[in-house]
Amino acid sequence: MRIIGDTFIKKFYDNTKFHHFHDISDEEIFYLREYALKIQGELKKRYRTYARKHGEYIDTIDYLEELEENKAITFDQKIFLFIFLMDSHLKIFDIFDKKRPKSDEEISLITDKFVRNHLIQERIRNNREIEKTLTQVLGCSDKKIISFEESFYENILCRNTPHITINKNLIEDIITAGNNITSLDDISVDRFSVLMNYAQEIRDKINKFPREILSYIIAYQMTLLNIQIPIEQVVLFLAIIDPEFHLLEIYEEESNYHQIKSRALEELPFYNKNMITIEKMILKKFYPNKKEVSWLLLKL
Repeated sequence: MRIIGDTFIKKFYDNTKFHHFHDISDEEIFYLREYALKIQGELKKRYRTYARKHGEYIDTIDYLEELEENKAITFDQKIFLFIFLMDSHLKIFDIFDKKRPKSDEEISLITDKFVRNHLIQERIRNNREIEKTLTQVLGCSDKKIISFEESFYENILCRNTPHITINKNLIEDIITAGNNITSLDDISVDRFSVLMNYAQEIRDKINKFPREILSYIIAYQMTLLNIQIPIEQVVLFLAIIDPEFHLLEIYEEESNYHQIKSRALEELPFYNKNMITIEKMILKKFYPNKKEVSWLLLKL
């Protein structure tokens, strides 16, 4: 067993040799997955009697680096095998993508002090979540793997499919965020106008897509949409999915929550009691001239 240090690990991740998996064919993907299982068996046999000297992370690096040095595999194949062996479900990239911290540059552009402080604290929390997942999966907090997993996601998992993940639970994620909203004090009238413009652009461009895709974009593309805080995420979701306040219309027409829920789930992609309250707050704060919106405003 060679001595493993920072220099050796840096060499393992030397991305100057990285071709972002473009040199790996579809046929090779199948082969490499089988090869990874074989390597996994070899590693288990190697350490069957003695405890791992450096831990699974370091020992896997050592094994794969030796294969590359002997020209048995290329750099891209080495990284493919490492990801498949250490994090085949891309748990690290998944949490990073959901909790992607904003940069200093992005935060510095925010003029509102409250929002800026919120984003700084959010970044601290997000970094903690990422560090926690790294340690759970790898046994150490090595962020170098993140960029490789992102490329793996884009160029291996999404190679022959549209670059988007559709998960039925994403709408529920947004609704859960809405449960913590008690006021809209953090959204100014000007900011609300910006969010409504975003909503209209999204409806114009991608309303032909399933609502699950819309929910993915809103839930996990906050940087892309310039959504600054979770409250904005929920308001934007409602503006896209229920621009005519149909949930409130159902609420006004039905006599009990069982009937409201039944109709909402049938006619909308969601139901949540607090979303009714949020829609009421939106109308009260941002549409003081009730003639500008639907008939429903006349009842409020």
